[in-house]
Amino acid sequence: MEMIRSRPWLCISLASVHQTGGQLDVAESLIDTAESLLSCGHIDGAAEPATVHLRARIHLGTLRAWLALSRGDIVGSVRLGHQMLQQVQDDQPAVLCTLTFQLGLAYWLMGELTKATHYLDRAILCGQEAGNSYITLVAMGHLADIQAKQGRLHQAAETCRKAVCLGAEWGGGEPLPATAYAHICLAYVLYQWNEIDEAVRYVIKGIELGKQGLPITIGGMVIPDLAVLSQLVGQATAVSEALNEVKGIASASSNIMMISRMADAWRAQLSLATGDIREAELWASV
Repeated sequence: MEMIRSRPWLCISLASVHQTGGQLDVAESLIDTAESLLSCGHIDGAAEPATVHLRARIHLGTLRAWLALSRGDIVGSVRLGHQMLQQVQDDQPAVLCTLTFQLGLAYWLMGELTKATHYLDRAILCGQEAGNSYITLVAMGHLADIQAKQGRLHQAAETCRKAVCLGAEWGGGEPLPATAYAHICLAYVLYQWNEIDEAVRYVIKGIELGKQGLPITIGGMVIPDLAVLSQLVGQATAVSEALNEVKGIASASSNIMMISRMADAWRAQLSLATGDIREAELWASV
């Protein structure tokens, strides 16, 4: 670990791993260490050219933008995301992919759907160009969610089915866990069309895939539309169990406030959907 903390790029790589796994305090410590080393103008003991130094700074800024988003500081995350987006280099497609997705997700959480759509569209294109199947598929799920909420159900269904097909293609025949949200969004659309049996099938598959994937970034995102579906399609128990799992993961991780708060909000929605007003008021006050 001492060797890692003496090399900024190793710190950056390990910070990314810990952040993805929800260990935000560890990730932040590594980010701080990398920034301190960069301030001395050295990487691996040698003076670095300005271009390489800038690339490292952009990586660190991108990590901090995600850190802010994970901790519930959405406004701060958007501000830092835009700062990094203005500096990102043409030969950093992976960073561009991450930044556009981060901004799309942040605006989605803020309810600014036009801006969210713009950045999610960019993230999908960047994700495909960078070979990042995870961001591509999760961004498509969120884009479909926006389309559905705007009443463009046929377009939402098309986006979901495309994501599911791509996920199966990239997963060797079985849909990748990153398609979890696309499954849930498609279930929501099918419910609106009164195709209940098919909606149930996609609900169950979405929950299953969400549990297989990264729980913080996928598991937390597959829940929102389930409360709407639960009462009619008989999935209230499965949704409640999924919420418990997401809440538990968020509590065990370091400061995953965004997911924890969203889980409480969705549990309140679930209680309303099942007619438990008292329980809904309890969860809404958390």
